[in-house]
Amino acid sequence: MANNEIFDNGGRGIMVFETDRVDVMYNTVFHNGRTEDLDGGPAELTASRARDVRFYNNLVWPRDGSVAVRTANADGVVTGGNLIVNTGDPGQVTDADTVLSSGPALFNPSIDENVADFRPTAESMAIGAAVTVRPRLNWDRDGADRRLARPTAGAYALPAD
Repeated sequence: MANNEIFDNGGRGIMVFETDRVDVMYNTVFHNGRTEDLDGGPAELTASRARDVRFYNNLVWPRDGSVAVRTANADGVVTGGNLIVNTGDPGQVTDADTVLSSGPALFNPSIDENVADFRPTAESMAIGAAVTVRPRLNWDRDGADRRLARPTAGAYALPAD
């Protein structure tokens, strides 16, 4: 699962449920988990009853009170190169992830689909935050060649114009 822009969902941003050997890479997840009393609590990236799940190079920006990465009854979950805006509890992250205390400089992060633009600005912390993974994903959400840019976390490889 790659190059997705997921925001303002009632449930989780991305949930791997009862599935094994899944790569979740280069996605932008922003302020999901709107539903009150969501079973297990709100989270942007979740692996539940799953094995061998890799969360790599995602840009993760939870709502206040939500968790960035959550696992439940999952084995072999690996994270790395994720850029996480910490709004409280980042969840199950590792030293291979970057946790920020403020926004990573995106063009116009918003839950309003008419104005939302999650591309990084030229000053964005997302640029250079990704780690090398195999298989390599050569294209971003807009079709830009990731091989020509510094490794960028999230769905977009290049800064907004």
